[in-house]
Amino acid sequence: MDQQLPLKSIKGHKRNREERYMKERQTVGTQRKGETDCCMAMKNTVKKLTHLTKYFFRIEQAHNIDNLKLDKLHLIDYACRNAKIESFADLGGVWGVNGGYTFYGIKKHKIKTAFLVDTDFTKEVLKKSKKHRGLTLINANFGDRNVIPQIGKVDAIFLFDVLLHQVNPDWDEILQMYAASTRCFVIYNQQFIASEKTVRLLDLGYEEFFQNVPRAKDNPLYNEVFEKMYEIHPRHNRIWRDIHNIWQWGIVDEDLFAKMKELGFTLQYYKNCGQFYNLKNFENHAFVFKKNRYAV
Repeated sequence: MDQQLPLKSIKGHKRNREERYMKERQTVGTQRKGETDCCMAMKNTVKKLTHLTKYFFRIEQAHNIDNLKLDKLHLIDYACRNAKIESFADLGGVWGVNGGYTFYGIKKHKIKTAFLVDTDFTKEVLKKSKKHRGLTLINANFGDRNVIPQIGKVDAIFLFDVLLHQVNPDWDEILQMYAASTRCFVIYNQQFIASEKTVRLLDLGYEEFFQNVPRAKDNPLYNEVFEKMYEIHPRHNRIWRDIHNIWQWGIVDEDLFAKMKELGFTLQYYKNCGQFYNLKNFENHAFVFKKNRYAV
């Protein structure tokens, strides 16, 4: 015969069971909270250590995931936001980055019209360009005056790592050629800091030339330049001394500022981005020049 407990006893058992359950929940909750706090503390520590490592050792700080330099991306961002850029031409923007800055500018700032000018287009550039109706590829040397009417008027001209390569027309002539086509120059260039005046690097002589370029003496192209200095290059149809594939100039800031002032442009942004690799005489400098209101 089953024993029936009094009603009070049943209620007491139920209340004791509920109390034990609540205590167990509190204990588990405390344990979980302790585990969560511990995990959060570990995550914060790892985050701080990662940040400090990147800060002191410059790991992954200079480039984004597409190997584009952050200083150049910030330069594009500044120009687009402060100069209200809706169209641009990226001159010589393929080599080494597959037109990355062109595609970044179009996507990030919803650019309606863009031009990418270069003598060599990679398969990646050709493939990506099909996704952007407003992008026009111009397969030519941007030093060719016939390129200018193909571009027409644009809000900005991008010149990243290319001015120091330009000869006949020289770097300052390039700026003059495009000044009437834009109201803003966005420039990132390796600037010379070992002289008060701009120098033609080849005029420094063989030894000093190689002390100021990021190539060794056994580099085939640079060796060929010295061997065939005044012969006509079969592809570029100019003497080897004047091809744009090598470093040509040590441009100083003051000469750049003077030229831009002469053309009616005012400096809006400037940043010294530090030494260029192991070349003590060159620094990466970033500029935005905006056309004066009454400039032609």
